[in-house]
Amino acid sequence: MRSFVAELEPGAAAAPICVAGFTDSHWIREAFGTVAYGFFPARAMDAELAARLIHSGSERVPVEDLELGVRFLRHAAQAICS
Repeated sequence: MRSFVAELEPGAAAAPICVAGFTDSHWIREAFGTVAYGFFPARAMDAELAARLIHSGSERVPVEDLELGVRFLRHAAQAICS
């Protein structure tokens, strides 16, 4: 995550936050005894608007943010598998 953020925004740092919500990652943690991080980079949508839309009837992700998320997943896979 750090190397992706540094590549995307030189000088920026990834910082943990706590989001009031629920994730299915507990199944991964229980099954494999591992840590699971939630990370989805977003730049196109205002963070306050995104927070209000999570799990709402009009929840959505801008295409630009979806593309950025795919870039991150490719970056992570390459970093892990290299």
